[in-house]
Amino acid sequence: MRFYIHKDRPELQPVLLRDLFQFASAFLEIRRDLAALYPSRPPSSFLEDGARPLVPLDQWCDLCGLCCQIGGVPAEPPDGVHYPDSWRDLLEGTRLDNQQLCPFLFQYRGSCVHFCAIHRIKPVACRSFDADDCRARRRDGYLHGADFTL
Repeated sequence: MRFYIHKDRPELQPVLLRDLFQFASAFLEIRRDLAALYPSRPPSSFLEDGARPLVPLDQWCDLCGLCCQIGGVPAEPPDGVHYPDSWRDLLEGTRLDNQQLCPFLFQYRGSCVHFCAIHRIKPVACRSFDADDCRARRRDGYLHGADFTL
């Protein structure tokens, strides 16, 4: 299913502004939580300064972010990890209106590279996503058009 909104339609402006505000607020909350919970080593797939990726670049994933164009996944953390209570609704897609992207999907400095802000502690459902799932998702196409950027 392809999904596209004509963002210049005046009647949609209030709804889009609300959605943008909700998503930006969640993003800032996630950033604060990550800084507080992981002050010395962020659980993302990139270092904070972007100096080098923490995931191997020779694997099947090309960091396009297509897999994270989702409304939500079960908020089941890997063994030994506890998520802040506020993350449950964000992961499950029940907190934000019109959630079409995982709020833990970050874009690297305006590039086409997307990464998970909680890669090392991502939910079990995300961990099970593999190359076969990626190929199937790519066959279905991008939900937001081929030039997807956050």
